[in-house]
Amino acid sequence: MNRYGKWSFVLTVISSMMLGVFAVFLLTGFATAFPSWVTNALGSIALLVLFASVGFSLASLGKGEKEKWKLAPWVLIGLSVVVLFILINVVYIQ
Repeated sequence: MNRYGKWSFVLTVISSMMLGVFAVFLLTGFATAFPSWVTNALGSIALLVLFASVGFSLASLGKGEKEKWKLAPWVLIGLSVVVLFILINVVYIQ
């Protein structure tokens, strides 16, 4: 049974949507229209969900599940790091 890997994937999808909204808020400047606690809460909850998906992924690896669902949080972490480096470079170029 591939229970942990699928939960890892579902939590990663939820986290990626929340991180996408967070990134759009920051890039468009729309985050300034809200109180800072709203933006902070959105980013913090997205990261907590991502860490939970990593936990399920590690549990899936520990249980020896064969499917590839458990790789989703690691891919999202990799993409987030790449986007972060791009945003940092854009800020320093301006």
